[in-house]
Amino acid sequence: MTVSVPLVYLDQNILSEIAKGGFCDLFDKIRSGNMQLVYSHAHIKETAHSNNQNFQDKVIQAITAMNGAYLHEGQLHFDKSPRLRLDEYLANPEVYSQISGSMAQLAHKFFGGQQGKNFPALINGQRDTFETLISHMRKNMETLNENEDEEIRRHLPMLKMLPELIRQEFEKAAPKLSKTLEASIPASETFNGAKEFRSAVDVAPSTLNNIRPPNVMQKIWAQVVSSGKMPAHLNNVNDFLSNGVWARINNGDPSWEAKVGSLYTLLNMFGYWPDDKLHKDDGFRSAMGDQTHSALAAYTHMLVTCDESMAKKTYAIYEHLGIERIICWYKNDGNGRFNPLIGEGMFC
Repeated sequence: MTVSVPLVYLDQNILSEIAKGGFCDLFDKIRSGNMQLVYSHAHIKETAHSNNQNFQDKVIQAITAMNGAYLHEGQLHFDKSPRLRLDEYLANPEVYSQISGSMAQLAHKFFGGQQGKNFPALINGQRDTFETLISHMRKNMETLNENEDEEIRRHLPMLKMLPELIRQEFEKAAPKLSKTLEASIPASETFNGAKEFRSAVDVAPSTLNNIRPPNVMQKIWAQVVSSGKMPAHLNNVNDFLSNGVWARINNGDPSWEAKVGSLYTLLNMFGYWPDDKLHKDDGFRSAMGDQTHSALAAYTHMLVTCDESMAKKTYAIYEHLGIERIICWYKNDGNGRFNPLIGEGMFC
């Protein structure tokens, strides 16, 4: 299906407000067909985690009323209803939650989370997650036996080997990673990498948040290197993020998820409009959701949010990567009313 109108991506906070009856003008404009709503697995995941069926129903009804198109691997899909996608997620909630949660633990540790746990303990915990993943894969493999597609049946013996191959690779990599992290960070139970980094290079939100467009990322980097504590061979943000590694994956063209996600994490670490309470489980989970929305919105024409810190970080990232998008930030006027701002720093 060809879409000839601008694509709009709503942050979860905007979608949730629409589900509650807010943002009527925006809802009507999308529903009328003047814009195409795009939603993603991140919306489905956050909606599912609300654990409130009435709210889940309202979100799904809102997406359906706006004729939402599902974004997957940079492509729009209309083949499944939002309701079906939520039901599929809810059918295996423990699998998705455990896998995504475990994968994020090491990153959470860097922002001061997982206190009292050292790196070996976290990596050993991931072993249980791999067992859950492997069990889930094997269960799904059983359904392939009944598949009539000749191509699938031909590759079935190889596919059935994948779970064990994954386990073997994990068992080889886990001890090496654990040993490397413990050698580099001995006091890992109380480790807060972001706090230590900011202290070492003498940067803080109180300074960085005053930076204004244009060239936001370059100005942030200038503040970081002014301490004289950064290695001499790191000349810019791209060097810091090892763009050389990026260039070797995905045929030299890494996805927006990889690029935007890396820079979003970096800005949180530097302390540029950082997300709140990153050391807390809920705060870190919320930040990871914002990061995903920021990355996926790059495939559309406009991102709409009422989260100021997300809007500011996303602007800085899009500007740096040359992604020309509109970022519409709805600012709360203090009386519960939201006013759209597409002004300074909100257009790339």
